[in-house]
Amino acid sequence: MVVGSRRRGDVGTDDQTGRAKERASSGQGSGRDDIISAVAEASATSRTASRELGTGWAPAEGRDDALARSAFSRIETITWDQTFTRTLDELVGLQYSFSYSSPAVLGTRQAAFDELLRRELTEFSPNGIFENTVPIQAVIATRP
Repeated sequence: MVVGSRRRGDVGTDDQTGRAKERASSGQGSGRDDIISAVAEASATSRTASRELGTGWAPAEGRDDALARSAFSRIETITWDQTFTRTLDELVGLQYSFSYSSPAVLGTRQAAFDELLRRELTEFSPNGIFENTVPIQAVIATRP
């Protein structure tokens, strides 16, 4: 049984446990480890608003603990790196897909968020191309 596959640390965010950070560069050899410090900066307010609205959620126990207690207690994890290349518009659109920075959460602040995000990202990569490498993880859980 394949339990799931997951992209951790996508677009400058941590997974829910904060364990994985993306490794990134703008494709211009800038050397920054996190291309989306701009996203983090621009979305800090919306994340706080999301938590205040109660839209954040974290599981009571970890995936491996839950599987270890289940009938599918033999766990195999496969991890590899995947590189993603996105344009400015794709990256902004992706940011809007996250619950903490969705248009619904941003509300009347969406235009200001969009302007700040685009300005910060353009400053980071003037050519509008962003490349990031993230660890991908597939978890396969089977009966012993």
